[in-house]
Amino acid sequence: MFQVMNIFFITGASGVGKSSIIEPLRRLLGAGVAVHDFDERGVPDAADQQWRIEETKHWILLGRRNLEKGITTIICGGARPSEVGDASDVGFIF
Repeated sequence: MFQVMNIFFITGASGVGKSSIIEPLRRLLGAGVAVHDFDERGVPDAADQQWRIEETKHWILLGRRNLEKGITTIICGGARPSEVGDASDVGFIF
């Protein structure tokens, strides 16, 4: 069975173009899709796994609020599938 997901993380190794794709995606997908940079809220000097997990939770919650408005959310950045937990409404693009 195919499950529709409205929250996506674009993730991958450093330097593959995750941040570079943000503006082209915004232009291409239009108003029905919110595209964000995972790091747009700032990255502390001591960013670690716990910080990344908390940021991932933040973006998932934002995506769920957007979904209530009919908006798909794409977050480009360093999220990891293993740190999402049981969020079956979240997809990953590598």
